Amino acid sequence: YHPFQTINKAIQKASENITLNISNGTYYETQLINLTKSLSLSGDVTAPPVVEINSSSVSNIITISSNNVNVSNLVLDAIGEDDNAEVGIEINEDYVFLDNLQFYNFSTSSININSNADNITLQNSFLKNTGTYIINLTKGDQDNLTFQNNSFFTGYVTNSYGIYSDGYPEKEGSNLLIKDNIFYHPGTEEILVYTIYLHSYESEDYGFQGLTFYNNTMGNSTNVSRGILYYTTNLSYQNISENTFF
Repeated sequence: YHPFQTINKAIQKASENITLNISNGTYYETQLINLTKSLSLSGDVTAPPVVEINSSSVSNIITISSNNVNVSNLVLDAIGEDDNAEVGIEINEDYVFLDNLQFYNFSTSSININSNADNITLQNSFLKNTGTYIINLTKGDQDNLTFQNNSFFTGYVTNSYGIYSDGYPEKEGSNLLIKDNIFYHPGTEEILVYTIYLHSYESEDYGFQGLTFYNNTMGNSTNVSRGILYYTTNLSYQNISENTFF
């Protein structure tokens, strides 16, 4: 017996600051899952439920529009009946914690973190894209971002990015921690792949202040160009150490 057949219906009935436990199975959502309340979504850690969007009018599966949201133990897959989901999770607010998630087949990015969304953590997750970005940092003005113990599999298109920010005039972010992750390109073509790309847009006076890139592993199955690319003189207090290429 399932009280709610869709996650959206459960969210609509939920109170603030509770945990919604999602049973094992596949959930075919026909509408965007819009988290407008401070709450937690949690699947079964041993058998995470699969969430797909079956609607040609919905471009992403989950949008987070509230502070203090936790999402854990879910599989998000873009390959639904209408095969239209471009983004897995779009984050618009602060204090978001993502843990033990799996992302597959998104044509644009697994995660979009939008402008001024601060204090975001992604950990213990697997992200495999067919598109350009895995994580897109819109405008590059976020503070206190942590990506730890994740596996990033980039797409099969040239100029693929693990973590990407193209910057914006007079915008700056701070405290970006990227630690204990695996970045891998599984394809066979010799294409250009960037592990992280942090651009300060048109002015070198702006960009991220404070980058820690520690104990990450980067590799591929063929001779693919790869590595860390950033260009901004404002990237101060960086610690790039103990990383491995294979």
